[in-house]
Amino acid sequence: MTILLKLSSTIVYGEIYHYFLQRDTAKESILDYSFAHGYCGIAYALFAYSKVLEPSMFYNDLHTFHAELKKLLEKVTSNTENLGNLQLSWCEGISGIILYLCMYDCDGNKDIISKYQEFVFNHHLKMMTGYCHGITSLLQTTVYNQNKLLMKKSNR
Repeated sequence: MTILLKLSSTIVYGEIYHYFLQRDTAKESILDYSFAHGYCGIAYALFAYSKVLEPSMFYNDLHTFHAELKKLLEKVTSNTENLGNLQLSWCEGISGIILYLCMYDCDGNKDIISKYQEFVFNHHLKMMTGYCHGITSLLQTTVYNQNKLLMKKSNR
């Protein structure tokens, strides 16, 4: 186990962590912040590593990241004309970012999670039906934070 932890921390402090710190919020899009292919996935890996290695290890970096993420979500959702299936999806878009927020701190992010769940739900006609690129991914996060309002809307 000790060897695995040393190897993991070397990887984290190496390429992954360096890449995460080099992000340029002025140039990044929602696709760059995605869960499956972007910064939210890396942030979750750092969060998981900190749970194993030392809880406060990446606290400041993740706190800064969350502030950036909230600003980006506000910016992206203010112009709905440019939103398509991928920008709303689990793997590349907002639905995956919602999942990240649920996994990181569901209770602490409850308001922002609910807000963007409703946003994705209201734009579901732009989405496919599958999990990765579709509206089905929203079911997982709706269950995670027990969004009763969204559950009621989806049963209409």
